[in-house]
Amino acid sequence: MTLASSGTMSIGGSTETRSINLELGLSATATSNMNSAALRGLADVASGAISLSNFYGKSDTTGITVTQGIGGFGSYRGYSKQGQGNLTSFGFGSRSPTTWAGGEVLDIYWKNNSEFYICLYSTYANEIADAAVSSVVIPGISGTLDPAEDSTQTGANFKRWGWYDYTRPSVWDGSGDLYVQITDAR
Repeated sequence: MTLASSGTMSIGGSTETRSINLELGLSATATSNMNSAALRGLADVASGAISLSNFYGKSDTTGITVTQGIGGFGSYRGYSKQGQGNLTSFGFGSRSPTTWAGGEVLDIYWKNNSEFYICLYSTYANEIADAAVSSVVIPGISGTLDPAEDSTQTGANFKRWGWYDYTRPSVWDGSGDLYVQITDAR
């Protein structure tokens, strides 16, 4: 769902296109505040003044375009800022937008033809602590990746989701642009 592009907007409430809580997958009566990481992430306002008008037209489903690269001596395909598997730690590929769920997107890649990863980074771990994936749609996989099948790792300043036992689709060949759709379950 996408929030309305004009008119009345509220944090709570039961009208789907006008309730920020419902867009975030919360109950209509959940306690929320404008300074929470979830609300700031949806509004795309990291700091400073925030108002209900910042939520017009926003959606908790984010599309990220991955301009593919190859790293780790050929075993990684997609995007990595840090260059997973590279001895020289050079990144590969690129992504747009660069942020999701309050954090910087560090990685979206396939590893060894059978593992898919998404990794977020934030200077302040609490900004991404409540980030949760409800669905991921990636090119070459029929349907969505099931969040119940992921392996989530959380560190001091990162959160990473990994799905295993999938076969890397041929479109993830290290060249061209691919569109990954992520829905935040917060």
